[in-house]
Amino acid sequence: MKRVLVFFFAVLFFASALVMMSRGAHAQQPATEAGALDGGVTATDAAASTAPAAAGDKEKGDGGAEGFDLKRFELEGYVNAGIGMTSRPRALPRDRLTYGLRSSRAGLIVRGNPYPDFSYVVHFGVDPEALAVVTGVDIVDKQGDGTVRAASTQTRELTVIPVEEVSITYSPLEWLQIKGGHFYMPFSPAAAVIITSQMFPTRPGSTQLFMVGADQGLMASGSFVDDRIQVSLGAFNGSSLELKVPQTTPIGPAYTLYFDVHPLGKLERVEGDPKRGPFRFALGGGTIFRTGVLFDSTGYESTRFREIRLDGALRLAFRGLFVQGEVLRRLQTDDLSGRPASATGAYAQASYFQPLTDTFALAPIARYGYAREDELFAPRNVTEIEVGIAVYPQAQLEEPDKLRFILQYDGEIREPESEIAHGAVLHAQLRW
Repeated sequence: MKRVLVFFFAVLFFASALVMMSRGAHAQQPATEAGALDGGVTATDAAASTAPAAAGDKEKGDGGAEGFDLKRFELEGYVNAGIGMTSRPRALPRDRLTYGLRSSRAGLIVRGNPYPDFSYVVHFGVDPEALAVVTGVDIVDKQGDGTVRAASTQTRELTVIPVEEVSITYSPLEWLQIKGGHFYMPFSPAAAVIITSQMFPTRPGSTQLFMVGADQGLMASGSFVDDRIQVSLGAFNGSSLELKVPQTTPIGPAYTLYFDVHPLGKLERVEGDPKRGPFRFALGGGTIFRTGVLFDSTGYESTRFREIRLDGALRLAFRGLFVQGEVLRRLQTDDLSGRPASATGAYAQASYFQPLTDTFALAPIARYGYAREDELFAPRNVTEIEVGIAVYPQAQLEEPDKLRFILQYDGEIREPESEIAHGAVLHAQLRW
């Protein structure tokens, strides 16, 4: 039900944006062809907003602010398509060889600032792989004698429509932003980076123990010293923080604190350095504190829990080289069990963007990750190794990853099961 409501609001915001764009089109002069393709403000509008107005005739935006550059509607889109094959020699015969789509999704991103100090983002997509859900359960008598009963389920394939972000941002001051809605917590850079800016088709597996998907909440962010110091404080409902307690439902707020320091200048949240800029680096740290109640399957309180999650991150870029690494830690306790649940994860990844001609570039990519779950009771280790090559046929673009192909090896080792997986993936990304 919650996903249905989120999608409903996404559609509502999308429709509102279309209405505002339509109203703005009647009030403005015809846009040039370049401006129409951008979805932004035309040269005529920009000149009108900056040039001195005639006496007694000053141009105003809809919000009443003189000379405010209004972008009611900007539309971005992307298609990510991947095919792959995975071999697990020690798995069941059914699972030893699998193949099909990998990390495939089509998405739309709608942005705008229709009024001074207010902006919005709506980002949703469509996954081509259907999800099988149970639509009905019946009790059946397989023997026909009324003594042996079994459960029979009916399933249905449904298309998944993931909602990455539905948010409104208020900027009362140049350095302050207040953001509310459905979006990613400011905790792990790799777990929260936009899909189209990832180095690999997938996020690091070691981050999945700590944060999965977007959350719902309110956040205040401040940027200081030319964006070299960034601090975020937030309160969320914790829907992206999975608790490993079977047959329970956790309810309780999650409070976040995150800081990012860029001593040599702002480092963009893009996992790569296609612009081959000067040496820059960023040090980040985040924490999530959550306390609440665990409810059992009957809907009654089972126990109360407390947990803290920590993250430390390092990112650096220099002349096409990009390196990123994180260390994550989680500790969870409750009133019923005296044994805390803990987990640790870490990864490091790197790429090197090298143009070969004016329009063609290659970038070798590599990632090593490690995760250790339930360390104090039944430890389970997962090691991931990924190596590949990224191809940029349109390297002359300001953002070369608008068209990108990746060929990669994907390996995984799970202990104590001693399960080993080897895979190959061919992935394509097209943005506009």
